[in-house]
Amino acid sequence: MPLTLIPFCVPLDTGERVRIREITPADRDLLLAGFAQLSERSRYLRFLSAHPSLSEAELDTFTATGDHSHAAIGAERQGADSVEPLGSARYVRLNPESDAAEIALTIVDHAQGIGLGRALLGALMRHAVENGIREFVALVHPENTAMRALLRRLGACENGSDFGQVEIRVPLGPPLDEDGNALVGTLADAYQRAELG
Repeated sequence: MPLTLIPFCVPLDTGERVRIREITPADRDLLLAGFAQLSERSRYLRFLSAHPSLSEAELDTFTATGDHSHAAIGAERQGADSVEPLGSARYVRLNPESDAAEIALTIVDHAQGIGLGRALLGALMRHAVENGIREFVALVHPENTAMRALLRRLGACENGSDFGQVEIRVPLGPPLDEDGNALVGTLADAYQRAELG
């Protein structure tokens, strides 16, 4: 049975704390609201092509989580009587028996560059490792320098560019320095950030 992520709060670089939790089928409207906050460029970099809207089939896929093969988490800012979606991260196993999974990360434009992607990936990695995933694979647009840099900080290896995308593989274990210590600011830091709250 897959691990369930218990909701928690995590601090961003701004000092603000946001809530991270699993995405469920009840979150369709939040996904649409978050998508509406993405610029054309952010949509292009995320979907590797122009993507003016989310289809019903995509919403079904993006919220069909909780099994052995697919997990998705979201970050949100909670107000007195509202919830603002800030980003999401997900993985889907390459096949039911695989210990590798493809990932995707989406952050609304006004929440980019403040540590939210790092926090979401840290939580997603912890979730994945505890569910038997040993490697993440990401297909990233070559111009998505922020995502490429974030994945490199987590020990990623780029396997070349083809068809307008770069394949990046991230082993799910902290990169080590020459003395065998986990490198600061990499996966170990992401795990630690994911456990705050």
